Amino acid sequence: MANDQRGRSDGLPTSGRPAGLFGLSWPVLGAAGALLVLLILGWSIALSRGGRLETAEQSNRAQAARVAELETSLTQERQA
Repeated sequence: MANDQRGRSDGLPTSGRPAGLFGLSWPVLGAAGALLVLLILGWSIALSRGGRLETAEQSNRAQAARVAELETSLTQERQA
């Protein structure tokens, strides 16, 4: 019985593996950390693509306005 109670002052047996943060094992904490890193990377990629998409849409709108302006002036030149 004395061998089962080593390392604990409250008399409860130890599992042999030291617990990590919040009582979770280190492999579980490692997996949670990896998932957190992947989540952050995913959000950063999504936000950067969204910004580039918005920039491309603004460029397309400006180009469409320029095309409409040129078509208007071409129509006026043809009528003249």
